[in-house]
Amino acid sequence: MIVPYPAGGSSDYATRLAAKYLTGPLGSTVIVENKPGANSIIGAQYVTQARADGTVALVAGTAATTANPFLYKKLPYDAEKAFTPIGMISRMPFVVIVNSNFPANSIAEFLKAAKTAKAPLSYGSAGNGNPTHLAGALFAQTTGIKLQQIPYQGSSQSITALLAGQTDASFEVLQTALPFLKAGKVKALAVMSLERHPRIPDVPTLAELGWQGLDVSTSFAMLVPAATPAATQHRLHEALMTATTNPAFIKALDDQALQSYPAMSQADTAAVFAKERVRWKSVIERNAIALD
Repeated sequence: MIVPYPAGGSSDYATRLAAKYLTGPLGSTVIVENKPGANSIIGAQYVTQARADGTVALVAGTAATTANPFLYKKLPYDAEKAFTPIGMISRMPFVVIVNSNFPANSIAEFLKAAKTAKAPLSYGSAGNGNPTHLAGALFAQTTGIKLQQIPYQGSSQSITALLAGQTDASFEVLQTALPFLKAGKVKALAVMSLERHPRIPDVPTLAELGWQGLDVSTSFAMLVPAATPAATQHRLHEALMTATTNPAFIKALDDQALQSYPAMSQADTAAVFAKERVRWKSVIERNAIALD
């Protein structure tokens, strides 16, 4: 299983956990290898060049995988045709957070502040084209406000800037924001998911506040080269469903503020990617975001 991100992150954790629970259903050891770089492109390209026999799979975020074709003018592979989704592994909703001293305690107050500010409010991201950038752009686009994105080298730098009052807000995954929420250093105004999260049950979702289409999560899925035989794909899918619906797997995800997906077919998984592709294409084109 190739993880196109550095070791130690949520994708790495979820993949290594899935590998552990895949070993039994597959009857063989599953090895995880990190190949980070270029917004997941290096790892993805490696998998496109691997034998399409089910021995090598990619575990990638749906946002990066579906957004890259529109962020880059040229990719070393056709992202839509090169891979076949096998199934979802985990998800982690985004939350809208502000500094604890920011004069807004709700989304309504934040939107009012944004509309009355002399200059656009700012939000930090983990870099141009990163899901934290795209989530903020989608939020501004949907709510009709103007926000200034400030790119950093990663989420840790973005959070540091928010804590220092150098930015007004951030659109971060809950796992990253949770320690600062518990310490009272930031405030969560809303969860960008369809349901409230059990770790922060008092924080409303944007959906229940009346904003539709803003359910944004960092979701990780297993993909294989598109030429992988159908029977092999089916075997991998069945094994992954067994692994990811195991109660011990689900609990281990929850311990890290991650969530599992309900069991879904390969077709349903492919539909998730198709929906994400349409959404991020619109956001990237409307906001003229480009990385090359």
